[in-house]
Amino acid sequence: MNVTAQGISSNSINLTGDIVDIHDQLSANGIRIRYCEMKRSNNNMQDGLDDSCKRCKDKNVSDINSEEESLTDLRGHTIHRITVQAINIVAKDGTVVRKRHGNENDPLYIETLERGEYFVFLKKGSD
Repeated sequence: MNVTAQGISSNSINLTGDIVDIHDQLSANGIRIRYCEMKRSNNNMQDGLDDSCKRCKDKNVSDINSEEESLTDLRGHTIHRITVQAINIVAKDGTVVRKRHGNENDPLYIETLERGEYFVFLKKGSD
């Protein structure tokens, strides 16, 4: 899966990407987005983060034709770990598939903005 993430406000992150072909004989009918807040570390670990995170949440998305999805109601100025996984994998010819979930992508670490900050999208040629 090719996925990128960007904090767009103090309580939301926008994900963009697509499901690359899993296999020429298989297709996915959804994705699972798993996300959690990272714990801050008091020692000198990489980026000041603990390897663990607070309780993860899952968001299942069945409309995989959309290249964009948002995570909302997040805590501001907080780093979140996000993984995405293809789910409901089916064989294109109807054969039963033993493993119905793909592998999770490498985690993305993204920070929501501070309260009052917003990311603004500008279209070229607009006022």
